[in-house]
Amino acid sequence: MPDRGTRNAIFVLRMLCEWLIENQQDVILCFINYQKIFDKVHHSHLLTVLKRIGIDDKDFGIIRNLYYEQIAAIKLTEGLIEWTDIKRGVRQGCIMSPDLFNLYSEFILKELEEVEEENQVNGRHMHNMRYADDTVHLASSDVAQQMLLNVGQISSERFGLKLNINKTKVMVMSERSPNEPSISITVNNVNIEQVQHLNYLGSWLSTDGRCGKEIRRRINLPKRSFQSMKSIFRD
Repeated sequence: MPDRGTRNAIFVLRMLCEWLIENQQDVILCFINYQKIFDKVHHSHLLTVLKRIGIDDKDFGIIRNLYYEQIAAIKLTEGLIEWTDIKRGVRQGCIMSPDLFNLYSEFILKELEEVEEENQVNGRHMHNMRYADDTVHLASSDVAQQMLLNVGQISSERFGLKLNINKTKVMVMSERSPNEPSISITVNNVNIEQVQHLNYLGSWLSTDGRCGKEIRRRINLPKRSFQSMKSIFRD
């Protein structure tokens, strides 16, 4: 969508974190990673979501016929294997897939609105930010972050999605960086790794909320490309 690329999402997250730090508020970020999230969208749950938002009956019928009661078989040299039902996953390359997935994830994270949170912008609680399947939980304390993660995990599993614990990370942005507090966030009694730096949508975030590491990275990228062509320039 025009003006809704990764740059917009990166800018919003950075501005929000900088604003909180300037107001002497620590922010706990949990970067959620799901297992094969686009392939895990259950068609029955998706149709329920579409019904709940009041989609037009004709449009609902088109989407239902596109997704519901699909079958597929794998063709081998000796012929087709047994036909099987396809009950989950959005279609790759379909222009509706991003919108359908966004609606699906909206209902999954809707329960986070019930969690009370100190961090507010214009009186609105900021629990999470989403860009496609990249989800970030925001909280003012490790207790609040743990509660958000617990609620999000239960809701996600109810819709057929599972967290990838090894790729889910947590970061504390604080004005006290690099001496930010050490926190313990767990999923199924497994500690989530706390990181000092993290690549979010192609941009490096740091615990101090500043852009120094990202600026140096962007300067080094063209510098390395230029140096790799040194032999051509000197020929």
